[in-house]
Amino acid sequence: QAAIAAAVAVVVLALGLGGRALWHRLHPAPAAPTRIAILPFAVHGHADLAYLGEGMASLLATTLDGAGDLRCVDATALFRWLGRESPNAVDPTVGARAAARFGAGLFVLGDLVEVGQRLRLQATLYSHASAPSVVARAAVDGPADSLASLVDDLVRELIAESPSSGRAMAGAAARTTRSVAALKAYLQGEWEGRHGTVAKAAAAFGRATELDSTFALAWYRFAWAGSVA
Repeated sequence: QAAIAAAVAVVVLALGLGGRALWHRLHPAPAAPTRIAILPFAVHGHADLAYLGEGMASLLATTLDGAGDLRCVDATALFRWLGRESPNAVDPTVGARAAARFGAGLFVLGDLVEVGQRLRLQATLYSHASAPSVVARAAVDGPADSLASLVDDLVRELIAESPSSGRAMAGAAARTTRSVAALKAYLQGEWEGRHGTVAKAAAAFGRATELDSTFALAWYRFAWAGSVA
């Protein structure tokens, strides 16, 4: 009897887990307007650079995540899903499906182009509220051995070009500092300020000025937060 009960319990548990997985598959999480799915980049160049397709997406996600209210979909989970659902092609239609699957209101497609000893990175930010639509585009180029700094530049350009409401000064900020860490701290300060936590906003603006002492806009906002805290 005990063995039979245990077997039944295992079957019921398995069915429950399977049903839950099916439910999530058929009913994905609602899209969050500040959540971003960054898909593998298309790589055009030497075959040795193929690994940078997913590598670029991971780098971009790590760098962009936490810029104010922006949050990126977990890259490992996203790549695993793509491997099952669309292993051979990534385009705006696939991007919209991936974003919907992970509850993201935004997604990014990009290209990495090798020209001699230089790289050109291009990224397009899409919204998929109804159908995929372009929100912002960015492109940077530089020496092939400066990939990390190129990714930083690409992130700043994407933020600068995005017309997203609620981040009115984000574009100006992105153009007045070359430090992505300082920019992220600044955007965190703006987010805290919009939500009424002025003391936390002041701390975030302070971190931004420490990371980039020439960041004039961060100094201005730091002074504002200090005056109203």
